[in-house]
Amino acid sequence: MRRLISGCLLALALVASSHAQTPLFLDVQPSLPGGSPPPTVNAYYDVEIDFDALRHAPEELEIALPDGEMFIAEQTQFLYRAGYLSREEWDPPGTPPIYPHPGLPNDQFSYRWVGGNSQYDVALTVIEGRLTGLITGTKRYGIQRLASGEYRMADVRLAGFAGCAVGEEQKRGRLDSPRSEPLITVSMVREVIHQPLDQSQRGTSHIRTDLLVPWTEQARIDAGGAPGDPNDTTALYDLI
Repeated sequence: MRRLISGCLLALALVASSHAQTPLFLDVQPSLPGGSPPPTVNAYYDVEIDFDALRHAPEELEIALPDGEMFIAEQTQFLYRAGYLSREEWDPPGTPPIYPHPGLPNDQFSYRWVGGNSQYDVALTVIEGRLTGLITGTKRYGIQRLASGEYRMADVRLAGFAGCAVGEEQKRGRLDSPRSEPLITVSMVREVIHQPLDQSQRGTSHIRTDLLVPWTEQARIDAGGAPGDPNDTTALYDLI
């Protein structure tokens, strides 16, 4: 009987903890004055993030903004990458399909947490323990990691971004002109393979990025390719 009661209490505790709201920030403080912020930022804040809780894919995040506003963001998507294990047949009942590798340091986890509510959208991307985040709603906040390893949140001032003058022709584009070819076909998509960096170029500052660039036949010709020869893409590659 004692074992049964203990098991029931444990089950209740697990259910309660699974729905508990997890604070994103352990601390939020105004950054020390170091000159005026740029026109695109109202103010900077030093923030401390609860990475231990975040890597467990919380269903809800409690987010306290610097102006005193607090809201609950419900998870809509969690994309796990490095640091996670899949449930095996012998795992205890109730084990989630994907769970963090026990004892693994936070700097070995990579994942993406997305959520929000009716007023705010939240996107947090963690790559090997380094977080970049965006909170968008009635206000906008960006979270970035500094070279020191600490985190800073910017209260973004949208009015500080320079405007962009667009003419009527640019607004309409070229959709009013006749087209003799489709926008994109499979034959127009080509793969460019870059040779790996040699040992002298390797380092933590190099990150491989895959880039897909579709083009039209007319774009290839405009770049300097020979008409009628879809394989003449040297000038187009140089432009890209």
